[in-house]
Order: sequence, then structure tokens, then C-alpha cells
Amino acid sequence: MSIKGDGTFLEQAASFKLDLPGHTPCALFADFDNDGDQDVILGRSLLKTSYLENRQGVFFQHPIPKFMPMAVLSMAAADYNMDGLLDVYVCTYRPAAPAGASPAGGVAQSKDDEFDWPDEFFDINLAREYRLRVSEHRKRKGGTVLDQLGPPNVLLVNRGGGRFEPAPENDTVGIWRNSMQATWGDYNRDGRPDLYIANDWGLDVLFRNDESGGFTDITTQAGVTAYGYAMGASWGDYDNDGQDDLYVSNMYSEPGRRITKQIPGLEKMFIESAAGNWLYRRVDNGKFEQVAGLEPPSMTVMNAGWSWGGCFADFDNDASSISMC
Repeated sequence: MSIKGDGTFLEQAASFKLDLPGHTPCALFADFDNDGDQDVILGRSLLKTSYLENRQGVFFQHPIPKFMPMAVLSMAAADYNMDGLLDVYVCTYRPAAPAGASPAGGVAQSKDDEFDWPDEFFDINLAREYRLRVSEHRKRKGGTVLDQLGPPNVLLVNRGGGRFEPAPENDTVGIWRNSMQATWGDYNRDGRPDLYIANDWGLDVLFRNDESGGFTDITTQAGVTAYGYAMGASWGDYDNDGQDDLYVSNMYSEPGRRITKQIPGLEKMFIESAAGNWLYRRVDNGKFEQVAGLEPPSMTVMNAGWSWGGCFADFDNDASSISMC
């Protein structure tokens, strides 16, 4: 859509060769080839993710490698390996959600009480690995209601010339969750982008980008362990102390809050799951403090309803960041 002089919009996808068929939950525009214009990666649900290069205002699709993921819900770009090229972290969500439908698109068919979607979305080896993981996961004490598996996320490293490859670090950051959004931010101010992943039906994860190479899961160490059916996350310095804070948009349920208050001894995760949004303030020693709440002195940003995403911006030009969800 392009905006006209009268404030209306004109549909022009065909003229830019962007009128591709199929369900596309997300698109990410960025200068992936460093030629000064915006290229685009399309995150597809029932088709493989594709990269389209901007050539003088017209987009040309590069050949799609077999490893490109399907069931994509969102993407985030950053030069994680500091080689001057933007890389991409791809969040995936299983095609069959617990209620039958998925925000990534599509509803898988059931066969012997098992969804057959891995055969449609994975190669034979990945499908076998997924089923093995599910089988082992179900043996865990306490069940899997608040800790469910999904397809693996993928970190794509940009090799230049329109080529992307699965990054060597995928063994660490390619988590098997149902991820709604990932966001890059330099939480420890070492100049390297760190990665926070907001997960539905499971705990979020914070990965530190290590100077020596690779990523380290520091979720517990950093104190970002609250559970909330995360829908999105964003970095911003809301208190102007020079350090990135983190806002996580979560499910919020008034009935859920009432019910969980009436059950003595209920596990903390169940109470948190309906509580609302989290605001993590960066404090000393590489840790975060959860400061969101419904009443002062807590930050009242928890009470924003069921939030699908948030962002930090200085909307009133007073040099302070405000979070919107």
C-alpha cells in the first residue's frame, strides 16, 4: 500500500512484484544486501520463508532453500555476529494450537490423537525429532499445560549475495517453543545484540550474545522468569538511566485473576499466567527487577488488558520513553 497525496492508500503490490499468493503472517523490510534500499523477507505459514531483493524498486525472489522454515509468526533482524550484514531470527508457532487453530495459520488434522502436521512442515528427520521431544516432554512431572513444545525457531545468518544459512548458534537459540516475538537489545552494553524471545505456552528466554562467540541462556540469572503467555516484547530505557529495560506484553484475564486468588497453595506460574504485562527494570549486576503491578508504588503498566505487542517511544517529545501496548 502506498499513500497518496489526499491521505488515502493505493494498492500497488503487483507493480512491485509483491503480490505473492498464500498466507503471510509477517514481512520484514531491511537493507539485507547493504546497497542502500529496503529488501524484504516474508515469513510464511504454509509455505517456506522467502527472501526478495529490492532491485531499483522491483522485488525479485531468490531461490528458496529447503531449510527455510514454515509456520512463521514473526521475525527480528540484527547483525548478531558483527560482520556488517543483518541476520534474522525467525519465530515459529505450531500449526495446531491447543484450541485447534494457530496464529501462524492453519489447523492441522488429528490422527490417533496426534497431530500430523510435522509430516507437512518438516523433513523426515526433523519430524522424527519433534515426536521424540514430545514423547519425552510428556513424561515430565506436573504435565505440560504451561510448558508446551512447538517447531524450532531459526537464526538465519546472512552470508551476503542474497544467501542465508542456518546459523551455527541454532543448537542454542533455535528453541522448540511457540514463539510470538523476538527482540534484539544490548542489555549489558557490550555492543553486541542480545536476544529476548517471548513465548506463548511456555517461559520466555533471554540469550546473552557472548564476545567469545555463541549465546548463553541467562533467563534465570537475569531474573526474567515471570510466566505470562507472552505475546510480544520490546526494549527501551523508560527511566533514562542509560540501560535497556524490557516490556513484555502478556495475556490478561480478570476471571483468571479471581480464580487463582481463591486457590490456596497454587503454583506461582498459574497465578502469573493471567496477571498481565511485565515491566523489567534493569538494575545492577546484570539483573532485572519486575516492577509492573496494578497499584502504586508499582508501575501500573500491568493493567493494559490482553496485549499483543508493545513499543517504547517518546511520543510527547519530553526525552522520556513511554510504552504503548
